[in-house]
Amino acid sequence: MFLWNKMNQCKSILCVAIMILISNVASPSFGAITVTTGDTTVETVTEECTVSCPSIFNRSVELTGSFNPVGDTVTWYFEYGTADEESNVTYTKKTETQSASGSESLSISANIDSGLAENTTYHYRLVVKDSLNESQLGEDKTFTTTDDLVCITDIASHTLPQTQHQKDYNPQQFGYTIPSGKLGELSGLAVDSRGRVLAVSSSKKIVYVFTSDGKMLSTWGSTGSANGQFQSPSGIAIDIYGNIYIADKENHRIQKFDSNYNFLGKFGTNGAEDGQFSSPQGVAIDINGNIYVADTGNNRIQKFKSNYDYIDEWASTRPIDMEIYDGKIFVVSPKDFINGGTSSASNMSLMELL
Repeated sequence: MFLWNKMNQCKSILCVAIMILISNVASPSFGAITVTTGDTTVETVTEECTVSCPSIFNRSVELTGSFNPVGDTVTWYFEYGTADEESNVTYTKKTETQSASGSESLSISANIDSGLAENTTYHYRLVVKDSLNESQLGEDKTFTTTDDLVCITDIASHTLPQTQHQKDYNPQQFGYTIPSGKLGELSGLAVDSRGRVLAVSSSKKIVYVFTSDGKMLSTWGSTGSANGQFQSPSGIAIDIYGNIYIADKENHRIQKFDSNYNFLGKFGTNGAEDGQFSSPQGVAIDINGNIYVADTGNNRIQKFKSNYDYIDEWASTRPIDMEIYDGKIFVVSPKDFINGGTSSASNMSLMELL
């Protein structure tokens, strides 16, 4: 009996030792993940509207931070939201979740490109989750959006004066002197999310890039029919993701580029069928990413999905440009064409398609 008790005691001690060993193997221990929420860069876009001021603007906010995974594989994102009257913060949105690993400090960033209201203070922080799904939080920080909208209110006549036409552009009004004729015939203008001014030259078949105070940064594009080349480019539009659309008039197509001017895609061929164009001069994008094309030679506006699938069309006499606001399309056409005469590029009427 004494020997049997000793054997049972040894078995118990052995079991305890095995359990301790298994416990140590099954629970890996990483060092404490240090998380730091960085600063923000808030970029705004000055918009022009012809009827009333919208309450949502295209904005781009860059959030930054850093952390050390200390050998673990982690996921991270920024969460953001607003505070109530009692300063209680609710983080209602977050950026895309991303992964990282390593044993050194990492500097990361993420962008918020849409959905921010003007004149609003947002709270944000960096969230890092380790392989055990435990969260480490960076400190709470804030950024504030501003109201940079410019409204044109003098539109009672619904006629754009001759001095506003691109051909009558005065180079000295843009902040510095450009030799006469250097830019060629400008046919389209847009401002991207970084505040850069993009000016399309139909005669030189390129796009100029300026700073907001008129300093020329670069040009892109060339003459031809290959991807990224133009034949009399005309209208230009930018979607909420910063992608650029250009009406390539004499190539009878629309071309799409990313915010760094890299070619992404194209659609359209010469013709009068659905999805075909005849010298398109204008392009616009709505808040859902739908694409509207001023199909000038075919006397119509065509609507497409963001993947270029045809949706619908409306009749419009020689449309050359348009803007979208509050579910309405405002189309510019040569006034004399509307009156049944010949083209007059110096006087334009504003029409509305419901």
